[in-house]
Amino acid sequence: MRPHRLMQAVACALPSLCTFSASAQQLPAVTVVGVVPSSQSTSVEAGFGVMKNVVTAQALQNQNAMDFNDTLKNVPGVMTTSTTMLGSQTGASLFIRGRGASHPSPDLLVQFDGVPRMGALYGQTMGDGIAVNTIRDVEVFTSPAPAYFGSGYALVNVKPAYMNQDGHFGEISLAGGSHQSFRESLTAGLKEGAFDFYAAQSWLSTDGHRDHSRANQQNYYVNMGLALNDHWEARLLVNQVYGQTQEPLSTLDRDPTHQDMSLPRYDTNATFTTVSLNHQYDRADGYLKLYWNDTTFDIKNENFGQADSEQKIRLYGLRARETLFPTDETQVMFGFDLDRQVLQNSQLKITTGQTTVWDFPDVSVFSPYAALSHLVGDEASWWVKPSAGLRWFHNNLFGNQTAPQAGLTIGYAETSLSLDYARGVNYPSPVVLQGALHSGKWANVKPEIVDHYELRLSHDWDQVASTSVAVFDDRGRDRFRAFMSPNSGWLNQMNDPIGRYKITGVEVAGTLKPVDTLEVFGSATWMKVSATGADHKTATHMPYTPKLMMKAGVDWTFMPRTRLYADIQHMRDVYAGTTVRGGSNPFGMKDGTKLKDITLLNARLSRTFDDSSWSLKDSEVFIAVDNLLDHQYCYQDGYPMPGMTWLVGTTLRFE
Repeated sequence: MRPHRLMQAVACALPSLCTFSASAQQLPAVTVVGVVPSSQSTSVEAGFGVMKNVVTAQALQNQNAMDFNDTLKNVPGVMTTSTTMLGSQTGASLFIRGRGASHPSPDLLVQFDGVPRMGALYGQTMGDGIAVNTIRDVEVFTSPAPAYFGSGYALVNVKPAYMNQDGHFGEISLAGGSHQSFRESLTAGLKEGAFDFYAAQSWLSTDGHRDHSRANQQNYYVNMGLALNDHWEARLLVNQVYGQTQEPLSTLDRDPTHQDMSLPRYDTNATFTTVSLNHQYDRADGYLKLYWNDTTFDIKNENFGQADSEQKIRLYGLRARETLFPTDETQVMFGFDLDRQVLQNSQLKITTGQTTVWDFPDVSVFSPYAALSHLVGDEASWWVKPSAGLRWFHNNLFGNQTAPQAGLTIGYAETSLSLDYARGVNYPSPVVLQGALHSGKWANVKPEIVDHYELRLSHDWDQVASTSVAVFDDRGRDRFRAFMSPNSGWLNQMNDPIGRYKITGVEVAGTLKPVDTLEVFGSATWMKVSATGADHKTATHMPYTPKLMMKAGVDWTFMPRTRLYADIQHMRDVYAGTTVRGGSNPFGMKDGTKLKDITLLNARLSRTFDDSSWSLKDSEVFIAVDNLLDHQYCYQDGYPMPGMTWLVGTTLRFE
């Protein structure tokens, strides 16, 4: 059977999956606060004075995003790392405005469809469990926002792909390139009357640019919805992902005995499900969402073949939110998150055959929240918008906390000046208790607190350009300590009474679109760090907190159906390492190695085409080249990243 006939058959067979009435109307469009730009450089208001950056589906395609880390490379203030071409390992790999290098608990939250999707045992972002072709767009909150999310100082919320237009389609995508890299995906969708259905499968693999750096990911995804009436909708999302990433030998490892020993491999097996009930009225919208996230994370040949470890992570819970618009000027939001974690860690010593199992206490967190904003004046001239919010945490293991937020924005037409405050609450992951689990005794641990202040000036030029400059200041305290080994001793005081840290930064961003066929974007983030540990010594740098981070790009349709996209990232004064939480100085770094400045230039050239005889519409051929300058760089000292690489491919879309 010809490929286009096969895809047509798949798409046309979808209606037989349901017998729902085609006369039901689709739900009204969801209210969006602010205008979502095509460039992730420009932040938009999420509501209640909170700003976010949005990586759209078009941006994901333009920048040839291969894995989860790739989706975030052009967001201001965000840095990702790896030791391989694809995938990630057990350590921290995502950093937002200097956050994320702590071990354990990297201070950041990753959500998919509005619920947690991360390694809750050590706090890893675990991007290997998220496939790019399941993503509709990505929201990035670069600072605390208690009205929108709970524990953590920043949030990456992945919005799932679904069928939102009437009709049906099928899509085949194939690509291959450097180092035996290969990408394949099949996608099909249907929306007819009350029912919509979206399914995706993908395979991603590479042999890697170094010995023992292979990686692969396979993904199976379904997202379906049923409109119950004009205002209510039910949805079911199911996703199964398998990932595997090897770790190469460090070039700094001079021990000859390691050359012939087994090197680590990281396996991910994740089952993710959400069931949602959504509603939309003229002056109210909201949802009720159940979720289940079952992930097994295996480390094979840990410590050069000495052990195999397995982390079993089960996250489940219920989330609810309601947003009201009692008047055109007033917005009210309230809801709650009810989350539960069931975690286990085991380690098999290869040499002795001894297995150690840590059954962590179950963690339940209930966090209700509410927020209010009101517009005074006329947005066409002078206006003022105050906002306030509050979240309360009840954590059965690590105590209760309260996180407020408040903001005031003063504007004249398209110019606005805002001053915002928010408290970030960072709860420990249960692994901080690992060293005391077998004794059943541990000291009290409370969450860390960061007070965030931000002043922002922005201006828009009627869909032609948007600019902003922001000054932010984060002040942290109560840093919790971790003693994961019973041999390291145990302290009564689990939070550092001396340690303080401060991250001050300036961020400038802008987008210019002089004509419909050309868009230019860019951002620059400067950060200054001061961190004092229990030893009373002050550090002026922290891992993966560049003093300067610059990002820019251009999206140019220079001929009909022909598009050139290019972006560049430059990071200066980057220190590698991990900000450890154990020992006498919880701000101590394992190595603190200063890396060579990083400059990466990438480009993608594509051309779309139609063919009515094959039912092809908006299909594409492309060639993408990463690291065009063949820059020699690394994110971890001793693990050089690839030079210039290329990928060529096509997407055939049948409608």
